[in-house]
Amino acid sequence: MCLNNLIKGKPSKSKTFKLSQSHTKSIAEAPIKFLGKILTINNSHTRKESGIQLKDKLTTAVRRIGKKPIRGEMKVWILKHYLMPATHFHLAVNPVTATTLTKLEGMIAKAIKKWLRLPQNASRALIHHPALPTSIPTLSEMYMKAKISYLSSLKSSTDETTIELKAIINQSLLETTTNLKQNKTLS
Repeated sequence: MCLNNLIKGKPSKSKTFKLSQSHTKSIAEAPIKFLGKILTINNSHTRKESGIQLKDKLTTAVRRIGKKPIRGEMKVWILKHYLMPATHFHLAVNPVTATTLTKLEGMIAKAIKKWLRLPQNASRALIHHPALPTSIPTLSEMYMKAKISYLSSLKSSTDETTIELKAIINQSLLETTTNLKQNKTLS
């Protein structure tokens, strides 16, 4: 019941739950952080705010990797095996605009080309093609896969509360799939 009201952006009745010796705060009292996402009574965490968080996280990390005194191939390996998987959760639970993802992909591609000493006008296919050693997935691909995976895991859940929310999950899955198809046709 509380989760259903929370997802619809409505405040739940003023119920407090006791954990050990303390009581939990209501979402009406203060925003809470749940699974990396800030939830408020009016659900004001927007795509723009999520995009800013993701941009800050990736920009800082790419800069830090770029400053390391290691070969470019190792920088790309760190990006591929540590940074990109670390963004998976953020992409799964937070909404991000396609524009933000495109800009971040450009920033990452520019850094990779610099590290590998490729010309800046080289095709991004050199970075993202699955047959090549780099084969780094684009953020747009990761976003769609993360959303579909997350929503599918919710849909197949046996939890009673999640089962009650099946209609909302089905709608979100449909919207995500539609966005995936629209993004594919645009690129």
